Amino acid sequence: MVLAALLGVACGAIATAARVSVREARGLVALVEAGDPVWMRMVVRDDARALRGSVGPPTYLVAVDLEAVRAEDSAALRLSARALVLGSDPGWRGLLPGQRVTAKGKLMPPRGGDLRAVVASVRGAPTPIGRSSWAQRAAGVLRAGLQRACEPLPDRPGGLLPGLVVGDTSRLDPALEADFRTVGMTHLNAVSGASVH
Repeated sequence: MVLAALLGVACGAIATAARVSVREARGLVALVEAGDPVWMRMVVRDDARALRGSVGPPTYLVAVDLEAVRAEDSAALRLSARALVLGSDPGWRGLLPGQRVTAKGKLMPPRGGDLRAVVASVRGAPTPIGRSSWAQRAAGVLRAGLQRACEPLPDRPGGLLPGLVVGDTSRLDPALEADFRTVGMTHLNAVSGASVH
């Protein structure tokens, strides 16, 4: 049992080191520091989540894997890095996990303690490349049906039920999500929906 625990710690340390090395790669750091708009190719990892409480149109948070980044008049930097998109266009809302897209925006450093490589601020709509897999499209239909069924419910249960059933946390109340994190029960939203997410 001790050997298994040590193996788990070693694997976690290796994965963390790999993600930090991508975040600190010289080419990516230079693009962040320049602050110029860049073209990005990425794969959507999760459903877009609307930030509540913002004035005006919502900002959408989208977890992505960056595949390539290119500043104007330069070669594309190919990479595999986790990132967070802050998108202001409603076009982010309908994207399914696994969908490849391109977009133009500005790269910013992540907050301290965040292992993502960058945060991308994107004002325009994403441009889809091809379609999601049939499995993701089928899961999207299921999630959309469950969201419609939960619309009459009050905010907390209406956002929680899709998370527990299919892992769709896009409507989960931020305070409730913080409560789940505090008591260490976020796996209920992640694992329960793994089969159709």
